[in-house]
Amino acid sequence: MTEMHIRFGAAPTTGRSHNELAGQTENGVSCYRARLNTDGDILTLIVRDEAMAMEAIHLWSTRGDIHRITGTPCGTGGDGEPLLTDTTSTPLDGIEDVQYDIQDDAQ
Repeated sequence: MTEMHIRFGAAPTTGRSHNELAGQTENGVSCYRARLNTDGDILTLIVRDEAMAMEAIHLWSTRGDIHRITGTPCGTGGDGEPLLTDTTSTPLDGIEDVQYDIQDDAQ
């Protein structure tokens, strides 16, 4: 399996995500850690708890498009997600299912 960072929708052109609940701009682009299976059609999100998993599944169901994000780690966002700077965003096509794996140490 290939580990990567993904987000639902392209990275913001400003290079900074906006945390809707907190009403604040993050210090980088919010993303999720994920693994892609060898066939490239099942994405497993690596999350810290059930709430983070449900938010991700909601974003997938409402936005639909998944992007692979590469960049430089720069901290953790307001919801506990990884933040990246100097990002590039590439559509990740062919995903048929999104699953999740809860790990205590997940960002």
